[in-house]
Amino acid sequence: MARLRALCSILIIATFLSTDALAESHRVGVHFGNSIPRATNDYSAGFVDYSMPIFLPVRAMDSVVATPRLTLSGGTITNNDTSKANDSLMASVGPDLVLSSAAPNARWFTQIGIHPTVMNHYAEKGMGGFYQFTSHLGIGRRITSQGSAMFRLQHSSNASLWSDNRGLDLIVLSLRYDI
Repeated sequence: MARLRALCSILIIATFLSTDALAESHRVGVHFGNSIPRATNDYSAGFVDYSMPIFLPVRAMDSVVATPRLTLSGGTITNNDTSKANDSLMASVGPDLVLSSAAPNARWFTQIGIHPTVMNHYAEKGMGGFYQFTSHLGIGRRITSQGSAMFRLQHSSNASLWSDNRGLDLIVLSLRYDI
């Protein structure tokens, strides 16, 4: 039984540290967003991130490649109403799943993710508490061999952990570079 556990442990570690997974590119990105128009929210956001593969890419239906990634982000959210200026710092870490065509030289991709997020100055934004969840869905295109651009919809809220839970919806333009 001990040998079986040791073998399973080695296989799990090999999956995480596979040369194929390490060959997948690490990425850095910059993101700029504006709130989706609402009477109560008018915010801009800017943040940077670092993303790395966490498992081997998986082929699904012989035509789609699914690549799980771990992304760390940090940035600011700014109230566009200068009479209520209160910048908020935010940080998040969480999984993303990138779906792309298995065809050689595929340029288009889709990305989904959900990240636990912390922010300060949350009360002024009607967010209820410092702990939030940020989810996103985006579509992007490789524009060079190492660069890509993505348009995504992003939502942050506290998932009703606090009674004040207006949430924050952003339209985001992302620019990423593979390192």
